[in-house]
Amino acid sequence: MGIKNISDNREQIRVSKDRIFYNINMRDIDYIRAYNSETQIFAKGETFRSDDSLVAVEEILDKCVFFKISRSYVVNIQRIKELDEAGRRIKIYDEFIPVTARKMSALKKACVEYKLNRGENS
Repeated sequence: MGIKNISDNREQIRVSKDRIFYNINMRDIDYIRAYNSETQIFAKGETFRSDDSLVAVEEILDKCVFFKISRSYVVNIQRIKELDEAGRRIKIYDEFIPVTARKMSALKKACVEYKLNRGENS
């Protein structure tokens, strides 16, 4: 399972939920969290798991879209609804996710660059 079984076009990742395997599109991933000895992948309101480490999953993600905000989290920049600098956290849908203090400045820069590269105005 996992990284070794990603489709040839590198657009999908193999995950499981309730012992059933799925291929999910990377663009559908909201965020990824390292939890105990597994990696949890949150996509489309569901939680999937991978036996691969967060580092292994991170290696295959598009660096222009995904950003590592702490040792435990990688987020899809497109999904960030709010960036709370004072509280050092971001909001993705209704979830608040902590951002390491030293990553906050780089995250802000990555968000601006993403919007500029995608031609967005806000």
